[in-house]
Amino acid sequence: MKRVKMLIINNSYIVTSGVQLVLNEITEVKYSNIEAKSNNAINSILSYSPNIVIYNTGLNKKIDEYITKNNIISVGIGYDNSLNNKYYINLLNDDKSTIISLIRKIIAENFNKKIQEKDNELSLREITIVKLIAQGFTNQEIADELFLSKHTVITHRKNITNKLNIKTVSGLTVYAILNNIIDIKDVK
Repeated sequence: MKRVKMLIINNSYIVTSGVQLVLNEITEVKYSNIEAKSNNAINSILSYSPNIVIYNTGLNKKIDEYITKNNIISVGIGYDNSLNNKYYINLLNDDKSTIISLIRKIIAENFNKKIQEKDNELSLREITIVKLIAQGFTNQEIADELFLSKHTVITHRKNITNKLNIKTVSGLTVYAILNNIIDIKDVK
């Protein structure tokens, strides 16, 4: 499964940790984070080759210039959008759901609505459900977590089974691990 690669550049451990927690909710994202030391940040962008960079816009003008010059999708993060970034996370006002919506909007606008390699691949909702199944959630717990009815979750599970031809929870768990939907340490 192809996932969008994101790089977090920020000098605040607390901010970086918070962004990581939010990104963990978005299964179509793979991310890495670095300490923001001006030259190291550009080297990390070069070595990681991210699709999207989330960075503190007040760190260093060279980073802003490099990201813009190389046509990397950027998401500014800070307390005011003084650089007028197209995508921006406001540390004072944006909550978890706002940030998740922003990242999903960026993915939809720039990488298609479904990150797919072939027709039988899962939708983003189905990927989320596979992740929760692999983590040991029941149908009712998944329904409660995603604000769906239990019947809708069962329908998604049937569609997943048809697409993947995997009928067991253990099979879905192995699929989720092999396709980087979850990390093996997340399995209960």
